[in-house]
Amino acid sequence: MKQHYFHQYGVRFAGWYFLLALCWLIAVHLWLEHVLVASLWLRLAVDVGFIAISALFASVMAGQLWRQIDVQLGLNRLSNRLHQLALNAPPSPYFEQEVCRLAVEEVGLRLAWIGLIDAVTQQVVPVARWGPAGDYVDIVQIRLNDAERSRGPTGTSLRLGKPVVSADIATDPRMQPWRDAALPRGLRSSVALPLHIDGRVIGTLNLYADQPNFFNDTVVNIGMLLAGNLARIIESRQRAVERDAAQTALQQSEARFHRLAEQAPDIIFRYILAPQPQLDLVNPAVRNILGYEPEQLRAQMPAFSAFIDQPQIEHVERLIAQGRGQILLHTRRSDGHYIWLDVRFVVVDQAIEGIARDVTAQVEAAARLARYELLSAHARDIVLFVRARDGQILEANAAAERAYGYSRAELCSRTIYDLRAPETRPVVRDQMAKANTQGILFETMHTRSDGSVFPVEVSSIGADIDGERVLLSVIRDISERKKAQAELDLLRTALNATAQAIVITDPNGVIEWANPAFTVLTGYPVAEALGQHTRLLRSGKHDRAFYAAMWAQILSGQTWHSELINRRKDGSLYHEEMTITPVRRDGVIEHFIAVKQDVSERVRREQKQALIERLGEAMRPAQTRSELALVLVQQLREIVSAEAVALWRKTSDEWQIEQVCGNAVRFNVIADRLPQWEQQWVGAPLLRQPAPADLSPQREVVVVPFRCVDCADNHCHAVATLIVASPISELTADLLAAAAERVGNALRRTELFEQVQRANDELRAAYDATIEGWARALDLRDHETEGHSRRVTELTVRIAERMGFAEEELVHIRRGALLHDIGKMGIPDAILNKPGPLDEREWAIMRTHPTLAVELLRPISFLAPALAIPWCHHEKWDGTGYPRGLRGEDIPLAARIFAVVDVYDALTSDRPYRAAWPRERALAYIREQAGSHFDPKVVEVFLALCAEDDHGRAMPIGEESNHA
Repeated sequence: MKQHYFHQYGVRFAGWYFLLALCWLIAVHLWLEHVLVASLWLRLAVDVGFIAISALFASVMAGQLWRQIDVQLGLNRLSNRLHQLALNAPPSPYFEQEVCRLAVEEVGLRLAWIGLIDAVTQQVVPVARWGPAGDYVDIVQIRLNDAERSRGPTGTSLRLGKPVVSADIATDPRMQPWRDAALPRGLRSSVALPLHIDGRVIGTLNLYADQPNFFNDTVVNIGMLLAGNLARIIESRQRAVERDAAQTALQQSEARFHRLAEQAPDIIFRYILAPQPQLDLVNPAVRNILGYEPEQLRAQMPAFSAFIDQPQIEHVERLIAQGRGQILLHTRRSDGHYIWLDVRFVVVDQAIEGIARDVTAQVEAAARLARYELLSAHARDIVLFVRARDGQILEANAAAERAYGYSRAELCSRTIYDLRAPETRPVVRDQMAKANTQGILFETMHTRSDGSVFPVEVSSIGADIDGERVLLSVIRDISERKKAQAELDLLRTALNATAQAIVITDPNGVIEWANPAFTVLTGYPVAEALGQHTRLLRSGKHDRAFYAAMWAQILSGQTWHSELINRRKDGSLYHEEMTITPVRRDGVIEHFIAVKQDVSERVRREQKQALIERLGEAMRPAQTRSELALVLVQQLREIVSAEAVALWRKTSDEWQIEQVCGNAVRFNVIADRLPQWEQQWVGAPLLRQPAPADLSPQREVVVVPFRCVDCADNHCHAVATLIVASPISELTADLLAAAAERVGNALRRTELFEQVQRANDELRAAYDATIEGWARALDLRDHETEGHSRRVTELTVRIAERMGFAEEELVHIRRGALLHDIGKMGIPDAILNKPGPLDEREWAIMRTHPTLAVELLRPISFLAPALAIPWCHHEKWDGTGYPRGLRGEDIPLAARIFAVVDVYDALTSDRPYRAAWPRERALAYIREQAGSHFDPKVVEVFLALCAEDDHGRAMPIGEESNHA
């Protein structure tokens, strides 16, 4: 077994062990000799001594042997634990610390520490330590560049790259600098084992024992194996750390690159050529430069032809074949516009990696610079180069010669001060200073060679030219602009003064400008409306389809004109007539101009007129008051959406219901109140009262008095009462007031009509006298045509007699002639007796009198043969008359005769709007109108009859009136 350990660990003994063995052998030799010759007692003493020496020798040898074996076993265990520790890969410095701990505990050392060389300071830096004497490491402080402190075992091992043993620190001269610190801490021997990585020494593993001569060759050899493993582990760990650091650095570099690429103003790209061409990388700058989203391009890269034309594609392909290149490309953006790109690239691993920079500004600047001389020579604006320090003119173009009246040489001999109007020269220096530092744009006055001044706009900026600071000045004669500005100011003043509201919006309908009339119309101050959408005026009275159609029309470039209802700031509604005109620039709509006008009054008038016409149409078929009353209440209920309507008629001193539409019981509580309200509606168009409690306080009673405006007393003989669920609007009140006037006249006419009906029997007995009475009444009503009916009747009968009418027919002709204007009973006095010409509306009313006459006379059966003249005396031979537009012989002959006589009498009679014509002129007019207005045959008979009167017969009609 001993032989096995000796063989396994190679145990060797120190020199004194051999000395002890030699003494033992001598003792054995003496014992053998004395055994042979010595006495018994001597041999006994020798035997005892031999046995003692042998026992001592065996004990020492065994102890030393087992101690050596234990050290070597500890080193082997340390190696195994080191291997296991490396597999677990604890982090530094825990790993190095564990190595030191295991060395101390497994081998029985006093101290173990690991030191690595600092490449900068050449100092041995302890990275781990373990043992009772651990503080000794702080005292060591070994520096390779310090001769004194690098001569010890650690420094020597680092320099030589070999293990260095200090067998006895107490006597080793190399340990002199550290001996006083080492011995008190129980350190008696040491070994420094170098750590090798790739042929270089990076540090040492330092082991210290508490007894001299502890580290023999075997321990050192095993220690070197341990140091080698430790160095390889440290190397592996360092490389892993370096690899991790490199990976981290790479990731950080890539992150920085990506951040740089994300923020870079230039396009950074990588385009894979094979096996499948695709865009692998492109940064967000492509969005701003080419208008494409990076994700869009990476997902589906368009063909090169989408960006550049075929000649440029071929050039790029040649550069790709060369492996690198730089090219200036005229590139198409996504919106179709072209820009210039400076593209630089290399081909790496079947991929194009490059940068594309937008150099449009530089290319265009270069082009502008190339064209500058030509542009300057032919520019209409003045171009001057002025020396910044003193204002001396250095260069001038042809436009300057024309503008100032000086030659180029004369201009270059002057300063900029010489060209300025005298009153502007004090500020020249400050303006030049500002132009030199930051550029300036201003207006001033310049002087020509003849002393005249003119307004100019100056744009000036400093630049370095040939080492000298020069002001580049572009000067424009703004005389025409000033004139245009004055005209524009005048136009703006006019727009602000116009009564029509004018609004300018952007293409989205946001208000950009409005004149003061806009505030008057809408109630919104201009400052408040600016920036607001025009929808702030919407009333809610129009649906979305209305506005959609309007926007569709103006966005198509067409002018929109219509009327709509808008809402003012105070919430009130108004009718507006608006015209919206698109304003285009380069084919694109930039603004809308809206011209607005309040047409509420016109709309109100139109609604009133429509209501009156509607009432007229509804009431026209009514022949009696009861029929008219029924129509009236029905129409009023529809107009107001009333719950119930009642028509009241005053008989003596009481008001009685004449007609009801709706619940008649509701009006019982109103009957007692009408006498009380009667005084309140005097002179008022209508009366509005809260409903009695019996009806509900939420309702309103509207009383509409009906007056006959054509009657002299203008007295109210009838009223309508309407019960409504909520108060009526002002517009509805106006409509009711307008309807009241027409209804009052209609009621009065029905009364007249009923009177005519009641008198029909009396008329049958004395119709001639009555008819004549009517004629006189008509004449009396129209004082200017008094006697007209009598005169035209007499002459009409004479002509009819001359044209062969029978006596019984002449009776009907006489009646028709007397009643020809009976329809004017329905025409208001204001129209009938108007002193001047009638307007279109009045004429329309006046032209209804033939129809009114027929409606008035038709119920009188005995007057039916006489209706021809009242109905048709305004028809014309050519068909242009009224009311039916009859022509030629379709017009009854009696009416044709009367038409000639009526016109002749009208022409030869004084009228409010003109004096009577002379007889000859009137006859000439009759003769002229034959075949157009009049029946030629009738005219012939009329003229013959007039000619007979000239030879002594009766005075022609109208003449006595002329002489009156």
